Amino acid sequence: MNRYRHVLFALFVVPAASLWSRADIVLSGCADISRPGRYTLDRNITGTIGSACLRIHDAADVHLDCAGHSITTDAEGLAAVVIATVKNFTVKACSLPQLSGYSLFVGNSSDGMITGNSIKNMVVNEPESVGPAALRVIGNYFSDFEKAGLDAPLSGQSYTGVIPLEPGVNWIEAKWMTVPEALDTPTGIPVAPGSPEPRVFPNPWRADRHRDAPVTFDRLSPNSTVKIYTVSAHWVKTLQPAGPRAEWDLRQDTGQNVASGIYLYLITDDHGNKVSGKLTVIR
Repeated sequence: MNRYRHVLFALFVVPAASLWSRADIVLSGCADISRPGRYTLDRNITGTIGSACLRIHDAADVHLDCAGHSITTDAEGLAAVVIATVKNFTVKACSLPQLSGYSLFVGNSSDGMITGNSIKNMVVNEPESVGPAALRVIGNYFSDFEKAGLDAPLSGQSYTGVIPLEPGVNWIEAKWMTVPEALDTPTGIPVAPGSPEPRVFPNPWRADRHRDAPVTFDRLSPNSTVKIYTVSAHWVKTLQPAGPRAEWDLRQDTGQNVASGIYLYLITDDHGNKVSGKLTVIR
């Protein structure tokens, strides 16, 4: 009799455990995620854990459904959501209205779908080894379209194509979009219409060649501000030149030297025109 009880118990428990493992994991606050699973939000969340409110990293098979809720961070210069070194992921039905920093940063990740979200802006660092179709950005609403003076949002209703991504850093922001093109320049560096394109040199900056030279931002519009970030959207330093040129001494705002790597810059003038790009530091 005991033997049959064990068999019946096993038949009952195993399917129940299997069903439980497939259930969604509910998020009610900021989190650091490095395990596979289906994650859903049950409310709006804000705050910071490490470099973001929601950090998904070093994992595979991670699927996020915000169910229309919002994710923001209360720290200037950080991304609200960071996805780093993740394979096979989904981000859908999220409201990402981040006012400072970036709404979404995706780096060194593949086989991803970003769809049905309301996004202010995002940065995708596409590895050279990953094909352009490995990350799909489709059917999203970019919330700054009205501020950009454009006729319609880039959404599932008005445009169902995929935003093309190229190897390297892709800046995706409503102000730099036309429908159906994703970026205004073939290089992937958006340039506001009518604004002069600045020069940034030396780029790359190399310690063996430029040790005593700063990185120079030249041909700036009047009253421009230059903000420098890491590729994971950490704010590094802000430059506010008095004239058409700014110099960066390759130090953080704290005074420490920055490490070797790729850095992002965003140049904004007093008319709201913006130019962004990347520069490389090799120590």
